[in-house]
Amino acid sequence: MERLSLLIETIGTTCIRGSEVKYITEGAARNGKAEIALKRKIRVILLSSKLCRKLLKYAKKRLRRDLSHQMQKRTDPAPNLGGIEGLV
Repeated sequence: MERLSLLIETIGTTCIRGSEVKYITEGAARNGKAEIALKRKIRVILLSSKLCRKLLKYAKKRLRRDLSHQMQKRTDPAPNLGGIEGLV
């Protein structure tokens, strides 16, 4: 739900197209601007400081969650696949 609300807020505040969302990265949030290169044109989209803070907070939270999942996978024993390997 949080991801969807950030997506809607980002599109609304920056007036970017749906196909341009992939250019809103963590680096763009850190710099406060995104460079969008489509149709042989480069546009610079300025991101508000409030939006940047929200995006970076979400990225930090997601990174923590992903890292905890990776650590959990390393500590869990391998599942019994019943002799069928590589089918997961």
